[in-house]
Order: sequence, then structure tokens, then C-alpha cells
Amino acid sequence: MTTTVATDYDNIEIQQQYSDVNNRWDVDDWDNENSSARLFERSRIKALAESLSHGVREEDLLADIS
Repeated sequence: MTTTVATDYDNIEIQQQYSDVNNRWDVDDWDNENSSARLFERSRIKALAESLSHGVREEDLLADIS
């Protein structure tokens, strides 16, 4: 027979309450072609491609941002 102490119950309670912390988005959100994350990435890639076609280096872009 094992004995449990109050901290064991607290730990279990915390695990149940925070089990979804890393699951911020539903799977359906990732499958959606027009999700905000996908649209953001597409616009970022497009802007980077356009800047590279004009001879602007990525390092220069990053220096301007920071």
C-alpha cells in the first residue's frame, strides 16, 4: 500500500489544469489554408522574396528591424 501526501494531489491537480498549455491551437486551425499563421508566413516569405529580388540582403532587413 502506498501512501500519498498532500503534495502528490497538488501535483496531479496542477497537471490536469495545465495539460493543454502547449495546445494553444486546434488541429483544425493548422489544417485551414487561410489560418492567420499561414497567411502571416506567406506574407513574410513574399516580402523576403521581393526584397531579395531587389538586391536587399536578409541581414540588412534584420538590422533595420532591431
